[in-house]
Amino acid sequence: MADEIKAEYEKLRKKHNSLPDYNKLNDEFEIANIDYPNFLLREIRHKMCDKIVDFAKIFEELITAESFVNMHELKAFVSDDKKKIFDLFRELMKINRGSLLLRLNEDDKANAKFIGDALLRWMQLKKEIYPVLEKLESAWDSDIDIKQKLTYFG
Repeated sequence: MADEIKAEYEKLRKKHNSLPDYNKLNDEFEIANIDYPNFLLREIRHKMCDKIVDFAKIFEELITAESFVNMHELKAFVSDDKKKIFDLFRELMKINRGSLLLRLNEDDKANAKFIGDALLRWMQLKKEIYPVLEKLESAWDSDIDIKQKLTYFG
């Protein structure tokens, strides 16, 4: 099926010059895993947004900090970092909401432009997201005051 997806994508790429290189897009969003080539550009857009929304959810959880995990991880960040987290969240949501607009009036030309633009934006954001994720991971290296964290247990 991956070969069929790639062949269909290359046909669409000849028609829509705003589409990026297949391999680059596949490396980032695993589009070769799409099941059927029907409505391929829509499916690619959906696949892209699935990944983008996954990262947006991480940042949303940090912003709202309603869980033990998020409250602990948030301690690894200073206020400038927290602004950066919100800015990244905003940019990811702008991409996602742009995709939602396209769902109302599916159009291959608009989808192709979205895919090209979103990939470029993603490549920029990814560089900014990485250090935030590193801080999230390193937050678990610090000691946790269990008494303080679990006071609501009695």
